[in-house]
Amino acid sequence: MNKQEQHAVKRYLHDIKRTLPVYRKMERQFLSDIRSTIEEYAETGAVITLTTLKQEFGEPKDQVITYLTSKDGETLQKDLSTSAYIRSTLVLLMIAILTLLFAGLCYEYNIYRMANESQLAYTETVIGELPDCEWEDGNPPGDAVLPTEDSTTETTN
Repeated sequence: MNKQEQHAVKRYLHDIKRTLPVYRKMERQFLSDIRSTIEEYAETGAVITLTTLKQEFGEPKDQVITYLTSKDGETLQKDLSTSAYIRSTLVLLMIAILTLLFAGLCYEYNIYRMANESQLAYTETVIGELPDCEWEDGNPPGDAVLPTEDSTTETTN
């Protein structure tokens, strides 16, 4: 088979696979059987296109209907209920994850908004040496004069 024929076979099998309600080992075997039947058909020298495959083997949905009606009803019901359970569990899990992400984003936005609304103020204090200057009392203006031992007097009674 050339590339165009392989692409047609691949597309036909993909359409069947997409139509199947469940995809497990039995369904993989079903698709493998169809592929081998198509390969046998291609060995006869027929031109393989998507249209010829649909004419020769039927529409993909017809293939799936034939497969599902040949299956045991109890097994089919079990497979479908398991598939529905897994699908609903995944949907609930995705909803929970999205809810948690949304709640986290709201929390982070509130923190951001509160930080922007708060009045943060700061002052900068530069500590350095004063230039050598002589002041009247020997201390720079605004500084408190601490008493020294000489200036403290003890009063005795």
